[in-house]
Amino acid sequence: MPRVRLMHPSGLSSALVSLLVAPRGPLPYRAYAKLCRADIHPQSPESMYAHGCQEYTQAKPAGTRHTEAAWAKCAHPPIDSPPSLWYCQTSQCVERLPNGDGGAGAMSVPSPLLQTVLVIGPNWVGDAVMATPVLANLRRGLPKATIDLLAPASVSPLFEEHPHVDRVWIDHSRTDWRAALSLARTQRQMRYDVALLLPNSFRAALWAWLIGAQRRVGYATDGRRWLLTHPMPAAWIQPHRRRSQRVSTGLPSEGPHQVDAYLRLVEALHIPIVERWPVLVPSSLAEKEAEHLWARHGLEGQKRIVGLCPGAAFGPAKRWWPERFAALADRLVVEAGVTVVLFGSRDEVPLIEQVRAHMSQHAVSLAGQDTPASFAALAARCAVLVTNDSGAMHIASAVGSPVVALFGPTDPRRTAPSSPRAFVLRRELPCSPCFRSQCPYSDHPCMRLIAVDDAFVAVRHALGYAEHDGA
Repeated sequence: MPRVRLMHPSGLSSALVSLLVAPRGPLPYRAYAKLCRADIHPQSPESMYAHGCQEYTQAKPAGTRHTEAAWAKCAHPPIDSPPSLWYCQTSQCVERLPNGDGGAGAMSVPSPLLQTVLVIGPNWVGDAVMATPVLANLRRGLPKATIDLLAPASVSPLFEEHPHVDRVWIDHSRTDWRAALSLARTQRQMRYDVALLLPNSFRAALWAWLIGAQRRVGYATDGRRWLLTHPMPAAWIQPHRRRSQRVSTGLPSEGPHQVDAYLRLVEALHIPIVERWPVLVPSSLAEKEAEHLWARHGLEGQKRIVGLCPGAAFGPAKRWWPERFAALADRLVVEAGVTVVLFGSRDEVPLIEQVRAHMSQHAVSLAGQDTPASFAALAARCAVLVTNDSGAMHIASAVGSPVVALFGPTDPRRTAPSSPRAFVLRRELPCSPCFRSQCPYSDHPCMRLIAVDDAFVAVRHALGYAEHDGA
C-alpha cells in the first residue's frame, strides 16, 4: 500500500500528515489522515491539529478519469464558537492515463510538431493564477514553440515578463468591438497550430474559430462542441449533473480541482504534466511599485507584517464580515505584535474603511493604491495574508506567502490554494457549498461560524512558518 508523507513546513514535528491511499470496496480512493503533533499540549488551542481528525472519502464517478484530490478533514475543539473545519491539503492522488493517452478528444499530432500555441486565458484573477501550471508545462513540453496568451485587461498585467509566455494579447472583445476585430485579424495571420481554451464559454470557442486556429482544444460545454476540433468530455469536469440541473439548482457538479481541470487540456496535447503548483513571479515594474508603496508607508525592513484582504469580487456571500476582520486585526497588533496592512481594489475602498472604522489599533491601508500585478509583489513582502476565497488568495499563495483563507459558499476542494503553506477555514453546513453570490439566510451561517479566534490561531501558526523559513 503506497504511503505519501507530507512534511510539516516548520519542521516542528516529524510529519503533519500521513496519507494512505488504497482502493477499497466501491470507492477507489480513501484518504486517512493522522496528525503527528505530540509536542502540542492537548488542551491548548493548537490542539485543533490533533483533535477530531476524520476519515474523508471522495468517490470517483464511474467512467471518468480525472485527477482526484485527497484531503484531510480535521475539526478542532470549539474555542468560543461551534467548531470550524480545517482542510489541510495533502499531496494529490493522480490517476495517470495509460501510455500518456489524453482520452477522448486527444490530438493525434505529436506535440513537438506544434510551433505556435495560443492559450485563451480565464477572465478572473484567481482562475488566471490557477492557469499558470498550464503555461509552465507547455513551455517545458514545447521549448521552441511560440506560446501566446489572450487575456482581459484586468488579468494581463499578471503575465508581464512571464518566463513561459512570448506575447500577451489583451482581449477587448467585451468593451471595444473595433479593437477586438482588429485583434482577430492580426491573430488570424499568426496561423496558430493550436488554441487551448481554458474558459468553458461559447465566446472562447467562437474566438478560436474566428482566428482560424488549426486545432481547438477545450471542454465540450456551453453548446460549443461543433466549434472545437478536439472536444474534451465535459464529464471530466462536470461528472454528476446535466447542464439543465446545474442551471436550475445553481450548484455546479462535483469535479476536479480547477488546476487539474486545466492540466487535462495540456495532457490532450501529449505533453507530460510536471508542474502542478501555481507560481507567479512579479515583474520588475511591479517590484518597483511595491517598493515605492512600502517606503511611502514606512514598512521597509519590517518582517512581521500581516496583510488582510476583506474583499471578494464574486459577491458579498464570500466575504467575512468587516467587524471580524477588524477584531482580528486588533488582536494581531496587541497580542502578536505585528503590523497590519489592509489591501483592496478601488471598488473595495469603502469596505476597507468599514474595517478601519471598527478597529481600535492602527493599520496601514493600501486599498485602491495597488494593481493585481503590484499586489503580487506586495503579498510576497508579507509574512502572512488573511483572505476570503478571492483572487488575492491565489496571488498570495502563488508568490509563496503563507495564506489563511476563509471559505463559505464555495468549495475548497475545487479552488483552494495548492500550497501546503495555505490554511483553509470552512464550516461544514448542509447548505454549503451553495456557490451563490448572495446568501439567502439573514445570518449568513457559513461565514458567521468562522470565529475570530479560529483565524487568530491560524495566523499564529502561519507566522511560525514564515519565521522558520526566514531564520
